[in-house]
Amino acid sequence: MDLCYYTGHERVPSVATYRYPSEAVGMTQRRAGTAAAGLTASLFAVEVPSDDHPIGMGRVIRDGERVFFQVSDIVEVPAHRRRGAGRAIMTRITTYLRTHAPDNASINLITDGGSHYLHRKFGFVATAPGAIGMKSPLESR
Repeated sequence: MDLCYYTGHERVPSVATYRYPSEAVGMTQRRAGTAAAGLTASLFAVEVPSDDHPIGMGRVIRDGERVFFQVSDIVEVPAHRRRGAGRAIMTRITTYLRTHAPDNASINLITDGGSHYLHRKFGFVATAPGAIGMKSPLESR
């Protein structure tokens, strides 16, 4: 895949664009209506297209006051890993944030597996032990 085909979109990704790579990496699948409603919170999105399906994507969401930004859903189809798609996605996202986020903005990212090595290359650092990211599955409420 030639890096020149990577495109950034300042629009809400389609549910299909969101679901294909996230399903390929084993992310929890959302119902189409739920995914569509959640995707409307996308401020900026990057997708890595191919002829038959998206190879990867990532997006940024924010609060209404431009104080908190969340880098979300950074995914690549496993067969295409280590070929530059993740780097291209993160390059577009961090360029967007450097241009549009205020200097005092809080920019967060939850990472899993070995992807933290990629995210560190773009200036993200672990918050522990000073802070720890947490989540609560709906089932436990």
